[in-house]
Amino acid sequence: MLNLLSDESDEEQDGEQVYNPCCRHGLYVAQTKLSGPDGERLPFRGVFASKPLRTGAFVGFYTGEWYTPETLESMPDVRRRNEYAVCTSGDARCDEVICSPPVERRRIDEVKYPLGLVNEPGKHSTANCILAEYKFTMDELTDPSLVPEELHGEDIVAIGIVTTRDIGAHRELSWYYGSSYHRSYEVGKQTRLPRGLRPEDPIVALGGRIPNEGVCVLVSGA
Repeated sequence: MLNLLSDESDEEQDGEQVYNPCCRHGLYVAQTKLSGPDGERLPFRGVFASKPLRTGAFVGFYTGEWYTPETLESMPDVRRRNEYAVCTSGDARCDEVICSPPVERRRIDEVKYPLGLVNEPGKHSTANCILAEYKFTMDELTDPSLVPEELHGEDIVAIGIVTTRDIGAHRELSWYYGSSYHRSYEVGKQTRLPRGLRPEDPIVALGGRIPNEGVCVLVSGA
C-alpha cells in the first residue's frame, strides 16, 4: 500500500462494481488515483464512490478473518505481518480482536474483502473516512443460527468505514492507518467526524439486517 501523492480529479474511470453484502451500493474498485514522486499513477487498486456520499455515510464493514491478539501473535511470521489487519479498541464488554483479510501473494481477494483496498490519503491531502467500531446483538444478524452458542447474549463486534465529509462521485476513499502502522512513505492527515454528528446506521445503509460476514462471530483461539 505505497500511497504518496493524490490526483483529486472527479473524472470517471474504468472499474469493477462492488457487489458485497457488507458494503453499501455505489462503490467500485479501480486503479488508484494516487501518484508517486515522479507523477506517475501508482499501479495498485483503490475504492471509489460511483455516486456522491454525504458526511457520516456508512460505507461498509471491514471484513476478514478474526483473531485474538494472542492467536495472531502465535502464528507464523508470514501471517503475522499481514499489512491489512485492523484491530478493535477493546473495552469492558468486549476483548480486543483483530480483523485480517487473508493474503495470497501479497494480495487480498477484492471481491470478498473490497474495503481492504481503501488506501491512505496522499501526502498533501486529508483522509475522507475513518474506521468505526460497532456492536450488535445476535438478533440483528441475517442468520443468528450461525452464531456459536457461547456468544448468545454477548455483544458482537464489527468494524466499519464511515465518511467524514461529503465525497463527490468518482472520488477515491481513504483513511489514515494510524501512527503505529509501519510505512516507508509519507501520507496525508487523519480526519474525524464533525462534532455532534452520528454516523449513519449500518442497518439502514444496507437495507436490512447485519450480514454475518461483517461481524466477529468466530474468533480463532477464543
